Amino acid sequence: GGGGRRMQQGDGRSAAGLAASHVVLPWLLSAVLGVLTALTGSYIALSCDFLGDLRFGFCRGIPFADRNRCCGGSENVDILSEGCAALGGEDGAGAAVRWVLWTEYFGFEQWAGTALACSVYVLSSVVLTGLAALLV
Repeated sequence: GGGGRRMQQGDGRSAAGLAASHVVLPWLLSAVLGVLTALTGSYIALSCDFLGDLRFGFCRGIPFADRNRCCGGSENVDILSEGCAALGGEDGAGAAVRWVLWTEYFGFEQWAGTALACSVYVLSSVVLTGLAALLV
């Protein structure tokens, strides 16, 4: 007699727990999916900025940083020289982090550096496109 009643009470608790998990689990999965989507979007945005500026040069001191981030914001980017604007009153503290053009890095003249930058851009585009084709 008494064993059957205990089993029914246990079934009631497990049924309530199962019903609660059916209510909570979809919301939990939706929240996790939202966080993962936001992280993926941030990664894509940062990667696009980095790869877009990689054709001009790279940031020495901050790995995988685009030109805006390396120079300390878009107001510090000198469009004509394709580098960072000289900051007035800087005491050399930011010298460890700076934007390095490919022409400066390889020691080329302007026309040769432009040809090199174009070649690096085309080559990296072909490699990344091939990689994307293999992955998809």
